[in-house]
Amino acid sequence: MRFVALLSTVVLLLPMQAFCVDRMVEGFPDLPRDARSVAERYMGCQHFWGEVNGTGDKRDREVAAQLKALRCNEIEQDLAKIKYKYRNNGATLKILKEADFKELPNNSFKPNPLRGSA
Repeated sequence: MRFVALLSTVVLLLPMQAFCVDRMVEGFPDLPRDARSVAERYMGCQHFWGEVNGTGDKRDREVAAQLKALRCNEIEQDLAKIKYKYRNNGATLKILKEADFKELPNNSFKPNPLRGSA
């Protein structure tokens, strides 16, 4: 009886594992190469936009360097191009949504107004 209860629990939890992908760690290996590159850059840009404190201190300069290296000033145009390219591929578009912090459930992400400045 305990085995059946344990097995039932495992069977119920297995499907949840598919939804527990940490894209900041694992990236987007399930996307085509060009879409993967843009999605990973977009997540990086959002991450670093959230770290800008606006004081111009050493950390701000480090963050600005990362934003420049990721070409964050171009990322929204690049994302729009990729979405257009894959507009007929629902699976790719669904995965691309996972790159957008604003699309995450129960999200409190607020875009940084300085994000396009790097």
